[in-house]
Amino acid sequence: SFVGTIPTEYGNLQKLVNLDLGFNNITGTIPSTLGNGVLSRLDVTSTRVSGNLPVSLCTLPNLIIGGSSVDASGCSGTTNMPTNTPTLVPTRMPTRMPTTLPTSGSTNIPTTVLIQGTSPVIRSTTVPTNYPSGPTGLSFPATISTLQPTLTPSQAPIPTTAVPTNFQSGAPTSAIARTSAPVVETPRDRLITFFTSNALTDAALFSTPTSPQARALNYILQNSPFSVDNPAQSARLLEQYALITLYYATGGDNWFDNQNWLSATDDYCTWFEIVCTDSNLVQNMTLFANELTGTLPSELRGLKQIESLELYENFLSGTLPSFIGELT
Repeated sequence: SFVGTIPTEYGNLQKLVNLDLGFNNITGTIPSTLGNGVLSRLDVTSTRVSGNLPVSLCTLPNLIIGGSSVDASGCSGTTNMPTNTPTLVPTRMPTRMPTTLPTSGSTNIPTTVLIQGTSPVIRSTTVPTNYPSGPTGLSFPATISTLQPTLTPSQAPIPTTAVPTNFQSGAPTSAIARTSAPVVETPRDRLITFFTSNALTDAALFSTPTSPQARALNYILQNSPFSVDNPAQSARLLEQYALITLYYATGGDNWFDNQNWLSATDDYCTWFEIVCTDSNLVQNMTLFANELTGTLPSELRGLKQIESLELYENFLSGTLPSFIGELT
């Protein structure tokens, strides 16, 4: 049961065709920015959305506002004028149903989001190899004193040397150059730097061992075939981390079907309901009616090439994620 308002960033999705938000506890108004792209179907059935329907959406081929408080009177005289009659046109009938029922009156959530991504930005980090040098040795001057002779003139004076026992430190008379030992960055440190520099995760989340982010990091350290030191693999490493974080954040061990997820081969293109492009990057992910729980992690912004994400009829909660607007 998603709550909150419809993010205006959804208007940035230039390939968004179908936006199904019906049967959620969504409030506020419909953003006029949704008319900026190629949207052809909008469903806010049985929500708390209200206000006037933006003129830019009056001519949508499929506009379903039944059970809401949206006022479409401003669209009079336009073609395909919407009505306030509840009409739900499913885009797909589920082939599997949850084995458990939602609690506290929550309802199944029909949501279909179509997203077109862009190529990922690959960043590199330069580790310094030159370090400052400095002196390490100290030398101490000897203090020499001569005793005055008290012997008779027939005896020659015998000089003596007093050796000090207490030394004071001071500026050395000579310096030996030394290169300080470099700080060794562990594979874990390099991965954390990589994920945080790509704006996927707050570094503080890795400090909690039971967080989905920390668990995903540990899994990648032990099993991933992709290297953070290989720029050609950086896009796939980001996607693998995003998918594993989603798995842990939504109770993947208890999904209705999690076939091949976190498998030993680590070819995530073979994981259940993942379809990849010719470049082996995620294109479609279909996990509807699969008993996902919890909230969607922000790490999903790492799926730069995804076009279709189907998560309806699950038990997800929280606010609508605004980061989806970044996947353009």
